[in-house]
Amino acid sequence: MALLLVIVFFACLQDESPQKYNAEKDYKIKVSDDSKAVKITKCKGKSRKVQIPSHIQSLPVTTIGYESCLLKENCYKGAFEGKQLISVTIPDGVKTIEHGAFRNNQLTSVTIPNSVISIGARAFQNNQLTSITISNRVIAIGFMAFEGNQLTNVSIPNRLKTIESGVFWNNRLTSVTIPNSVTSIGARAFYKNQLISVTIPNSVTFIGGSAFGNNKLTSVTIPDRVTAIGWGAFAYNQLTSITIGANVTLRSVFDNGFDDFYRENGKKKGTYTYKDGHWKSQSCGW
Repeated sequence: MALLLVIVFFACLQDESPQKYNAEKDYKIKVSDDSKAVKITKCKGKSRKVQIPSHIQSLPVTTIGYESCLLKENCYKGAFEGKQLISVTIPDGVKTIEHGAFRNNQLTSVTIPNSVISIGARAFQNNQLTSITISNRVIAIGFMAFEGNQLTNVSIPNRLKTIESGVFWNNRLTSVTIPNSVTSIGARAFYKNQLISVTIPNSVTFIGGSAFGNNKLTSVTIPDRVTAIGWGAFAYNQLTSITIGANVTLRSVFDNGFDDFYRENGKKKGTYTYKDGHWKSQSCGW
């Protein structure tokens, strides 16, 4: 019994210290075609606190990847997926974080190093992230990359052109400012958060279905360049003020009959307000 207790206690101590795993033993890797860099495809270690090495076999680690499933198409498992991680240090030098790399863990915070330019689909899905630092060098974030976390705020990189579907779905964001680089916001991008304010820049031309649905917005300004908004993009909010451009195509976008009112009033540009169960153009008075 005494020996068993000592073993368990030692294992717990090991688990509390960040582990910089031995390359040959704890990682499966793929060396690049030019033999100048390494992609990690699988972590075989069991520590819940991980410090990823910057080099393996004297080569720089530039990609945190995934391993394809045997005998199954379109199936993969991220390098650190489902490892019950509570912390991870990603080394400077990593350029790409691929599909599902850190999915299904218990991470509460993570810093994306300045070297990273691409974050793959579902990369950090289903963790417990309350904060995340993303470098402005990032130019692509895949769909549902941060879905199912507890983020209360986020700074979106100012080189991003598209916010893909479901990227921040099911978090706790209360406000968000979208940078001027963004032209398209995908379906459910910010669905089911706690947004009370959102700033959408004039660069945006398309807003996907349910993009801002199921939040707490009371007002929103749709940029003039937006010509189409997907189904339910602002449904299940508390909107009493909508500023919108002319001739926007709406597909059951808003609650309380705004879509019909907008069409019936000639799809005119302006600010519309909701009071006592009715929409009116602000210029019409009450």
